Amino acid sequence: FRMYQSCDLESESEKEDDEEEPTFTDVINVLSAPSTEGQFSLPPHYRCASHTINLISTSDVEKPLNSSAETKSVYRSSMAKCSALWTKASRSTLAAEQVEEISCRKLMVPTTTRWNSLYEAISRILTIPSNELNPLCVKLGIKCFTEKEYQFLKEYISVMK
Repeated sequence: FRMYQSCDLESESEKEDDEEEPTFTDVINVLSAPSTEGQFSLPPHYRCASHTINLISTSDVEKPLNSSAETKSVYRSSMAKCSALWTKASRSTLAAEQVEEISCRKLMVPTTTRWNSLYEAISRILTIPSNELNPLCVKLGIKCFTEKEYQFLKEYISVMK
């Protein structure tokens, strides 16, 4: 059996009336006001250095490359052939073995999270001499690099370095 105590409703209502109402403060006004002793303010916003470098190395570099028709076509065709090589080597173990047999290294595939991954991946392709790269492309069923595209990739790497 439970025992119940009698409640005094009047005393509870008096206690509720005695409590103060909550006060609300606008956070934006507090943080934007000049800092006084005992108050805190957020530090100024700084962009992440890695994000800024990533934007420069991807977006800003593409603007001049896409400005004229000739550089745009060489840039896109050479990147498409590199992309085909990365795709083939990453999806096929036989292709990866053939690449490793010729270059004694595996190809790196660029990612969006690392700002220098495209640079590293193209550098890895350029470690393969052009006289060995084109026969490799033929073995893998990929279009061969022209001399102009190979030179473009070399210049691209030297600029990005």
